[in-house]
Amino acid sequence: MAQVVSGTPESPLARSWGAYAVAFLAAHARDGWYEEESPGYLGLSIASLLQLADYAPQAEVRRRATRELNVLFAAWAQEQVGGFPAGAKSRSYVHWALGAENTPWQAWAWLVGGLGEEERIFFLDGLDLAVTHYRVPLAVRRLLALRRNQAPYEIRARRTIEPGSRRPLNAARYSYATPDYILGAAQSLHGFRLSVSGGQEILATLYAEGRQFAPVYLWSRTRNPTSYRWRSWADQDLALADKNVILVRLGATGEATGHAYLSPAWSRPEPVGQGNVVIARYGGTYIALITHGGWEVAPAPRRFPGYYAGDPVFREAWVAVPLKQPADVAMEVGRQAEAGDFANFRLRVASLRLSSGARELRFAASDGRSFTFEPGERATLNGAALDVASYPLLAGPFLENRGEESCSFTFGGERAELTLQ
Repeated sequence: MAQVVSGTPESPLARSWGAYAVAFLAAHARDGWYEEESPGYLGLSIASLLQLADYAPQAEVRRRATRELNVLFAAWAQEQVGGFPAGAKSRSYVHWALGAENTPWQAWAWLVGGLGEEERIFFLDGLDLAVTHYRVPLAVRRLLALRRNQAPYEIRARRTIEPGSRRPLNAARYSYATPDYILGAAQSLHGFRLSVSGGQEILATLYAEGRQFAPVYLWSRTRNPTSYRWRSWADQDLALADKNVILVRLGATGEATGHAYLSPAWSRPEPVGQGNVVIARYGGTYIALITHGGWEVAPAPRRFPGYYAGDPVFREAWVAVPLKQPADVAMEVGRQAEAGDFANFRLRVASLRLSSGARELRFAASDGRSFTFEPGERATLNGAALDVASYPLLAGPFLENRGEESCSFTFGGERAELTLQ
């Protein structure tokens, strides 16, 4: 009988670790990834998956790791702006939230889909994808390169995870993807929250396409002391989104100052109408921010030096701060391809009004859609109640979800089976 040598694939210890890895990956296939929306931590998870796909001694572990890589890259391709993952965020610390060059995503987008300008790419510690045997499926690579050529589409996805001793996750995420931007929110309804251990959530986002990294965040972050490193905003900022509109209650507990953060790529917010609306633009993407009670517009590092006076990359950013706090805000987004020039957008949004009381926000968008939003509880769109409990685990126009371990991704005449082989 052959002797099994410790440290070889057939040793008891190796078999035990292999069984653990299979169970670990099966749980993620079933429930999704706990920090899938974190631009930093997900990159680290993918680097680990690449190691498993390349070097795990058990074939079953390699297959399952490859399947999870396929799913994660497919989700990224349909919800990215210039390679950076868009949509609501979990575990996004200040350096990940306000800059793009400290994560591997833009480098990976150049490597996989040819996006961006190679002289501006920083791989940092994200070289794994360049040297792995793993290959992103062709259909996914094509969408990554050509997402901006697609008509607008929506992504509704839900994740429910009970991770034992850590904070349970029960979230419903919504994103609206257009050729010029992706708007996203964690739908704060019926107890759903994008709330993870470690906090640092960003519940209402807009990422605009262009040469610069150009996010807009509706949030309450104003200081960054060490004690805030694990701070959660899941109950502080409450959001609702549909297509090009987000409604939010910011600083809901009254302990933080809600505001809109506009990265340096954006123009200075300027008032229109009676002062309850301010507008700004980046290229062909426009935003209107609506509150009641008026706005204070200021350079971000001057108004909130405890958060924005750091890296020169974001020192020229703007903030628009509602004078009434806690802050109720509606943001309507337009793009030149639909709204015409910025002057036409200005006229279209000048008369928008947001009404709100202690419990409910009411807003009528410029296209006539009517919203009611009771933050954290319920919402209606044109009088019909919004249902977020029915959102699936995997979603998007290019994904067909058939089960925990079996789905397909189709784009550009190519079909990828994101399943165990």
